[in-house]
Amino acid sequence: MKKFALAIILTIASCAAQKIKTINAADYTTGEDLYFQNWVGGAPGSGSGTTLYLPSSMLVGEEFVAIYFAGSMSKTYNYTADDRRQAVVRFTNGSNEHRDKNMNMDAKKEYGNQVPEITKLPVKLEANQALIAVKGTKKDELRYILLDNIPEKSMQAMPSMPQ
Repeated sequence: MKKFALAIILTIASCAAQKIKTINAADYTTGEDLYFQNWVGGAPGSGSGTTLYLPSSMLVGEEFVAIYFAGSMSKTYNYTADDRRQAVVRFTNGSNEHRDKNMNMDAKKEYGNQVPEITKLPVKLEANQALIAVKGTKKDELRYILLDNIPEKSMQAMPSMPQ
């Protein structure tokens, strides 16, 4: 009986593992780069965040559901140009404006502070990994694409609007 239960557990575990396809950043050529870049705005309230660039070819034949990266989730993406070779997903960290917080040893006196939003991820991701949830066009089954070893480009500072 124990062997039968172990066989069922191993079968279920192997099926679950097959639903995640791993893609490495080195698999793509120039023009279809896979990387992320942090950015910060210079004007008060302009915010900061991370932009993830990925080849749109990995989404061909798939219905995009969501992408998880750096503790955040997005359900939308755009293209960088009309040729649609590269998709871009923007994650904002909020504004860079200082919000008043009431910090006190007595928790009751901290009433009114804004509670931070926490995104629950389906798997634990490293700092240079992203997870894309997709549905196939023929099957309605949710699958995942794991983007591994995503290189980081230097931070982009945007001190003001372009003139």
